[in-house]
Amino acid sequence: MSLVAVHLASVAVAVWTGLRVVDAVRTERAIEVAQQAVARFSTATREQYVHQAHTLLQADASHLAHDAEAAVLAEASLLGLEALDTLHPEDRARAHAAWEALSRGFLDDVAALGLAEGRCAATDACTTAIRSAHARLEREADAVESAARAMRTHLDALAARERARVEEALRTCGLALLALLVAAGAAAVRVTRGLEAAVVPDLATLTAVARRLGAGERAARVHPSIARTEEVRDVGHALDHMADAVERAERTAREAEARRIEAERLAALGELSAAVAHEVLNPLAAIVASTQDPVVRAEAAHAQRVVEGMLGFARGGRGEQATTLSVAGEAQAAADRLAVRCDARDVHVSVHADADPTVEAPQGAVRQVLDNLLRNALDAAPTGSRIEVRVVDDSLTVADEGPGIPDSVRARLYSPFATGRPDGTGE
Repeated sequence: MSLVAVHLASVAVAVWTGLRVVDAVRTERAIEVAQQAVARFSTATREQYVHQAHTLLQADASHLAHDAEAAVLAEASLLGLEALDTLHPEDRARAHAAWEALSRGFLDDVAALGLAEGRCAATDACTTAIRSAHARLEREADAVESAARAMRTHLDALAARERARVEEALRTCGLALLALLVAAGAAAVRVTRGLEAAVVPDLATLTAVARRLGAGERAARVHPSIARTEEVRDVGHALDHMADAVERAERTAREAEARRIEAERLAALGELSAAVAHEVLNPLAAIVASTQDPVVRAEAAHAQRVVEGMLGFARGGRGEQATTLSVAGEAQAAADRLAVRCDARDVHVSVHADADPTVEAPQGAVRQVLDNLLRNALDAAPTGSRIEVRVVDDSLTVADEGPGIPDSVRARLYSPFATGRPDGTGE
């Protein structure tokens, strides 16, 4: 085999391997999108179940509107699953059927029990019917979660298969290049003994690098500039480029896996938050309503804020329509709401607007962000100090004279429920 043939064959092997790796990365991205869609469907149906359970256990219509909103979100996420080729058709059909049974069965129960009209009186027959409906609701919610779990399992298997394809391509490439390099060495020996002294060391380097790559050492490189012949330099460049492409592809796959794990963690946290809120809010409301003790009421109110914050995280801020808001106007309104607390602490808060930009966002979400920023600034500000809110161009800053955010909190500042205060909720 001539050196030209070896060069062409090595380029062909490198191109083939690169195409396999690129295809695997593309498939990994599609799998990641599908995993995120499944997580959204699971969270939406879980929230829908929470409102349905509230309706049955309280035997009234107070949560029917929330159930309708959650049902719309669940159905939208379910429709999103239908467009994903990476999901198994049987798994999609199973999830659709389970969700249909959950939604239709709940509506049938609401109609049969007369919950919307308040016709379910506190009788043994009504209580028994509600318990039966709640038990059925739990079974159907479990069926929906089982269908979502099956889709996640299928996607995990696909991801594992794609990683195996990449590893197999790398092994094949390493063996092919090793065989080509051996053939090139034999050709070089046959061409001339004089060339042997120049080529053999370079071939040994190429062979060693190919073996290291085949063994999984992704940082191995030829550094072909030290090669004595142009042909070996070309092969070395091709091998290094292939190794670079493989390393980038594997890094991309690892980052995609990390994002998938984070999305699943947040989805699980959302489900847990919704479930905890479902179990805790009603007892807290009963405590507040049944006592005049200021300490008990204050502690119960704080617990309600914590639980409502968890429920807000589970809902993801959904439900309120975006509107056009004045940033300077919303900042001034937030400062006015905090004025009484600032006066009590002898802290002066001022708003300076060099411009009046607008933003498209839900007003409740904007109010919550600004109120939390100013409350945190007031908590950190010393007595007699100042808090300054400044609106410049399209940015808003809140500055106080406090000690700043500790490094231990700053590192996890954007994680759910991160806080530096013993009584904080991470709002």
